[in-house]
Amino acid sequence: MKNPYETLGVSKTASEDEIKKAFRKLAIQHHPDKNPDNPQAEEKFKEVNSAYEILSNPEKRQQYDIYGTIDPRQQATSGFDPFDIMRGSGIFDDSWFGGFGRKRRGMRGDDIRKSIVIDFMEAAKGCVKNLQVEYPYNCTTCKRTGAKDGKAVKECTTCHGHGKVGRNQGMLQILTTCPSCMGKGKIIVEKCPECLGKGVKHKKETLKVTVPAGLENGTSMRLAGKGMPSPYGTENGDLYIVAKVMPHAKFKRDGLRIYTEEDVNYIDAILGTKINVETIHGVVKLTIPSGTQPGSILKIKGKGIIGNSNKGDHLVGINVKLPTKLTEEEKDLLEKLKSTKG
Repeated sequence: MKNPYETLGVSKTASEDEIKKAFRKLAIQHHPDKNPDNPQAEEKFKEVNSAYEILSNPEKRQQYDIYGTIDPRQQATSGFDPFDIMRGSGIFDDSWFGGFGRKRRGMRGDDIRKSIVIDFMEAAKGCVKNLQVEYPYNCTTCKRTGAKDGKAVKECTTCHGHGKVGRNQGMLQILTTCPSCMGKGKIIVEKCPECLGKGVKHKKETLKVTVPAGLENGTSMRLAGKGMPSPYGTENGDLYIVAKVMPHAKFKRDGLRIYTEEDVNYIDAILGTKINVETIHGVVKLTIPSGTQPGSILKIKGKGIIGNSNKGDHLVGINVKLPTKLTEEEKDLLEKLKSTKG
């Protein structure tokens, strides 16, 4: 193994403060996030952390001074995340980790997904909906520690502040989350009276959601910063609202187009006529040309969904209604018409 004194550039008689000072300087100098184009930086960064882990522990330092090494099983399986070592050492405060150091842990809070039911006409023409959201936020009284005044904590005696414990398996040691502190490294002595030791509180908020005209079923809308709070007190996650558009009894939608069906008397279909058609924009007069066939589809231009700068059309399917019974007079007229057609 490499000489930890040489790695940190300190003498064998260096004090605890001298070792901390050297470690801080080298850790910042060789941090991978500060050296993205230097593949050797991460390896050097690990060496610095390994050296500090030995020299900051009186027992390990003494063992190295006597034997020139430490227990190989301890060396191979100490395995603590360098960021845990740096955070727990007291050398770096949380503001330092709020920069490049914390990026590896994930800075943003989690995103939330919620659904909202929207009426067909509301989705077609646009509207504003109120949505109630309940989510946790960091307790400001204890600064998310869960402890009274944010200070009523002590180091976990099970993991000694590391948040992880190991169990031997042959020559290896498997690290798992500490069951006593659940990976936090600290135990609450007295709970925060505001959040009851949870570090977070829940609140309800009514959000105004602007539904744009032409919104389709299943569309997801994003509200930035309205998701879960960050565990590190930085950027919140986002809220994604999935629209569930209810079907309409009359209108059928296909993209920007609206489709309806209208019944037309067979005489009107033969001779032609005008009918009133209900659209999402109101009632419109539609001309039925003479000789219109059953199943014909007529178009009312621009009376469909209006989305952004585009306008859809309203399509009308024509059902020609044939009589099931005829009067004698009607029969005579139809017979005369038939004879003139040969």
